[in-house]
Amino acid sequence: MKHFIKSLIPPIALGAINKLTGRSIQWIGDFQTFQEAHSQAKGYDPDLYLPKLIEAIKIVRDDESKCERDSVLFDKITYPYPLLSNLFAIISHFQVKSLYILDFGGSLGSLYFQNRKFLRTLPPFTWNILEQEKIIRAGKEFFQTQELLFHSNLQEAKSHIKPQDSKILILSSVLQYLENPYQTLSELIQEFQFDAILIDRTPFSKDETHHIVLQKVPKEIYQTQVPFHIFSKRVFIENLSKSFKLFDEFESYCDAHTSRFNSLGFSFIKGR
Repeated sequence: MKHFIKSLIPPIALGAINKLTGRSIQWIGDFQTFQEAHSQAKGYDPDLYLPKLIEAIKIVRDDESKCERDSVLFDKITYPYPLLSNLFAIISHFQVKSLYILDFGGSLGSLYFQNRKFLRTLPPFTWNILEQEKIIRAGKEFFQTQELLFHSNLQEAKSHIKPQDSKILILSSVLQYLENPYQTLSELIQEFQFDAILIDRTPFSKDETHHIVLQKVPKEIYQTQVPFHIFSKRVFIENLSKSFKLFDEFESYCDAHTSRFNSLGFSFIKGR
C-alpha cells in the first residue's frame, strides 16, 4: 500500500487557480503510460508546498467563515452540495448509527473543515485521512482530534473501525494523480469492505477514451508538471459496478470543465 500512498500529490483546484491567476492550467500531450508522462514531469517539492498548506488550514480551523482548497484560502465557503446530499442519502439508506469515513488523499482535512456545520448533524463518526507521511505528521501535530484522525498506513487506519460502523470511502480530486488508480481503488475496497463510495472532482474525457497527460500549473500558484489521468466514464463505472451499484452521478461543485474533459462525481452503494 505504501507505493500509492507515496504517489499522492497535492491536487489542483482548477476553478480557484484560474480565478486567482487569470491563467488556465494546461494539459499537455497524450502519453501511452503514466511512466512515460512522469519522465517528462517536473514534479513538486512537498517541503515547499506543506508550510503554505499548514498555515491555510490553521486559519480555517480557527475561523469557520473561511475555507481552504488545495492550499488556496477563501473568505467565503462554497459547499459541495452534490457530495453532501449523497452522503446524507447514503446515511439514511443504511440507517447509519455509527460512521467511519476514510478520506483518501484528504490533505490536512480540507473537506472536513469546509463542511463542519453539516457534519455536526451526522450520527457519531470519525473522519480518517490516509495520506503521505509528511502530511500525516503535520496533521497529527496540529489538527488531530478524537473526530479527525490522520493515518499513514492501512493498518493504522483500519484500527479505528468499530464493529458497528458503516464505512464510506471519499475520493475527491485524487484518483487522477495516482499511477495505478484502478488497482489502488481495488485494494482499498478489498481491505475496508466499504458500504459506499463517494467520488468527486474527477476528470472524465469527452471522447469516452482514457488519456494520460501532463498537468501544468502556473508558477503564480506552484510551478509544476505532474502526470494526470483523464478517465473513460464507461470503463470507470463498469469497474466499480463489479461490487457496487451506481446511486448517483453529478457535476463537481468547483472544478471547471475543459475542452477535453468534464469534472464529475459519483456515489456507489454496496450491492449490484
